[in-house]
Amino acid sequence: MKYVSVLASVVLALGSYSVFAQQTLLLRTPDISAEHLAFVYAGDIWVADRDGSKPRRLTSSPVAEGNPKFSPDGSQIAFAASFENNGDVYVVPTAGGQPKRLTWHPGADTPTGWTADGNSVTVVSARETDHGRSGQLYHASVDGGLPEKQMEARVMSAVYGADDSRLAFTSFRAAYNGLFGGSSGWKGYGGGSAPPMQIMDIADQQVKVIPGHSSTNFNPIWIDGTPYFISDREDKLFNIYRYDSASNDVEKVSMEDLWDVRAAGGHGSDIVYEAGGRLFALNTVDESVNEIPINISPDLPQLRTQWKNADSAIDAADISPSGKRAIITARGDVFTIAVDDGPTRNLTGSGSVREYSAIWSPEGEQVAYITDSLGGQSLVIADQLGGVAIAEHRLGDFYYELQAWSSGDVPRITYTDNHAALYTVNVADGDIEKVSTGIRRDQIEAAFSPD
Repeated sequence: MKYVSVLASVVLALGSYSVFAQQTLLLRTPDISAEHLAFVYAGDIWVADRDGSKPRRLTSSPVAEGNPKFSPDGSQIAFAASFENNGDVYVVPTAGGQPKRLTWHPGADTPTGWTADGNSVTVVSARETDHGRSGQLYHASVDGGLPEKQMEARVMSAVYGADDSRLAFTSFRAAYNGLFGGSSGWKGYGGGSAPPMQIMDIADQQVKVIPGHSSTNFNPIWIDGTPYFISDREDKLFNIYRYDSASNDVEKVSMEDLWDVRAAGGHGSDIVYEAGGRLFALNTVDESVNEIPINISPDLPQLRTQWKNADSAIDAADISPSGKRAIITARGDVFTIAVDDGPTRNLTGSGSVREYSAIWSPEGEQVAYITDSLGGQSLVIADQLGGVAIAEHRLGDFYYELQAWSSGDVPRITYTDNHAALYTVNVADGDIEKVSTGIRRDQIEAAFSPD
């Protein structure tokens, strides 16, 4: 067996200067205090003024930091990081300084907020449980010492009210793991594994379940004694909701209709939230929403031009009809490589568009691949030596994979989508025909007969 190594120079910085000049995106997990805004960008904690001005990087390390949570007086920020190859909770002064580690257990610990006196960080940890989707609530003192477990109940997303007399929480993590970087198809799930939002009275240990059991709920926030939280109970799109304990009613207060609200934090009468990689400020009094523009241009190792070995990133491969060359897709580009001797050709070399799922034409003179841009997915027909595309046909907005290319008077390419459907497309005019639908995704394979 012959192994072919592809070493490609990937220009990651293309287009980055124009993006930063306009507005920085991919901002995550925000929180606010009386004076500051905290958020995550490129795996680091950043702090800015409430209006997004004067942003500065608070942490800088090769590992990812996340979940910033301001102390009640705004002087400190708790966050999660794996500086020692383990997920733990740290605190750092908002003005900057050396982070202090608060938890040392080998399991993952996650900060969810603070106690009202600012002496402890509330931490969810599964160190004494046997369930991967839930943990228990602990207080980790900023002065050090072992975290103290607060109750036997299973909790996730637990946040105290202003005086610590009530706790808003879910008992387990959402079944839809797309919220946590996964690719589960459980978005919109409303069964028994969808966690309801609950309110516990700490004094009498009574728990009230907020209506809306057939929805995913998480990220509770307390504003003026009223619980707010993120839910997908309407239109299966995550937005922010408010619960009125007197009437037992739940009201939607954010109106995002394109992107999910993925994370939120609050202070005073204001909520800051993340949607589509942007940050927004929601005033809970008049329910006005304003985008918070962030403009930063940091020195990031991810943006440096560098050589990358693409061996481990190959996601598709096809051998040419002659058997002398192979076509592969890796790191968003299309390459052809010689089986024995010959050059490696990067046919696309794009820095801002992903190309994938490439195949050869029956005679080996052309190749086909899919290009993924903001305008959707398109089929590209190109010469096997590279150059300008010969033809481009729009496929749609789903994810597609090319299967086979037929010969004959009317050559067609067959492909599948991530909705378990099989199609053919006319190479010449782009006419698309739906051939069949399977019962499960990723289980359709197709080939043309010789004629």
